[in-house]
Amino acid sequence: MLNITLRSDIISSRVVGEVEIRTSKASKIKEISLDIIGKETTKLRKTVHSSNGSRRVTVRETNFFLSHKALVSIPGYPIGTTTIPAGEYSIPFSYTIPENLPHSCRYERKAQIEYYVQAELSIGSHGILKKLKNAFSLPIRAVQPFTVIGNLNKIMVEESLALETFSNSKSFLLSRSSKVLRIQGTIPCKMAQRGDTVPLFVDIRNYSNRVVHELQVELIQEQFAKAVDSWHSKKHCNSVTIVQKIHKLPTPIQKGQKIINHEVPLTIPTDISPTLHGKNFQQLYSINIIARSSGDGSLLKTTLPKFYVYDDPDNRLQTLLKPKKGKDTSPLSELPKEEALLDFLLPDDNDHMKDADGTEETGF
Repeated sequence: MLNITLRSDIISSRVVGEVEIRTSKASKIKEISLDIIGKETTKLRKTVHSSNGSRRVTVRETNFFLSHKALVSIPGYPIGTTTIPAGEYSIPFSYTIPENLPHSCRYERKAQIEYYVQAELSIGSHGILKKLKNAFSLPIRAVQPFTVIGNLNKIMVEESLALETFSNSKSFLLSRSSKVLRIQGTIPCKMAQRGDTVPLFVDIRNYSNRVVHELQVELIQEQFAKAVDSWHSKKHCNSVTIVQKIHKLPTPIQKGQKIINHEVPLTIPTDISPTLHGKNFQQLYSINIIARSSGDGSLLKTTLPKFYVYDDPDNRLQTLLKPKKGKDTSPLSELPKEEALLDFLLPDDNDHMKDADGTEETGF
């Protein structure tokens, strides 16, 4: 008889258990193997065309993304062919699910992830005995991605090895001033693994009458969770500030000065929310940059990449920023949203800017 007993610690992704072998007579053991298997099941909706018309059907797709097989032995006996007397035997084992498995959810955010433990026992001329045990279900936590644009899929993760630089260049009006303070934030990657340090490069050009002396940078984590035993639209979402860093600038940015490519390192947390253990979830991060300046209204906040902070008492930008279900008939709809917003926010000037060290820049 072959059996598997599991004592899994789901929170730490560690599988602990025993393979039990019971024989009523002396037996010749050829090989004992243990296999950890990871399986993903995705539910897809497809359109099927027939003579009676078209209809939507549900299709399940299974993808095996992990198989770790190893030979084991009964304590006191060597690995390989050996003879054991009649009796009961126990082979303890432990296994930690790797944190760097490839992201396997290819079509939708939700997928059921299951891990199995399979033991195989080859006894003499009796062939192979197999025992498969459904170990536990875990969230998709092979790679906890740091993303700022688009939805993640397997191809994006593979392509992330070649870092792509993109910029989120926005302008923000000071709440009680007609002058402008320009802030640009850039990160040199689309995603990062847990524990990675992501460099945030900040450009500040100060057209205002205030002095910018420090930055407050926040890393905001949004988590979209779904119970693994339900395929209905039962989602839970919470947003938590993970990192809050006060970063003093090397030199205060005075009126008419700028600082370019100032680096602020951000470390992606390695932990996950305790409320999401045992669920499928996806994490999305945003970056808040808050410029602290002297004078009235000393905080100026911007979020990368999708939220704007602006001073618009006449609500002229609502038609531009509000997503529309139908055709966009706003006066600014003929322009790309990015260009229209920048045209509205930025003054048309060619003021000379100076670095904090006194170097002059003409236009930008």
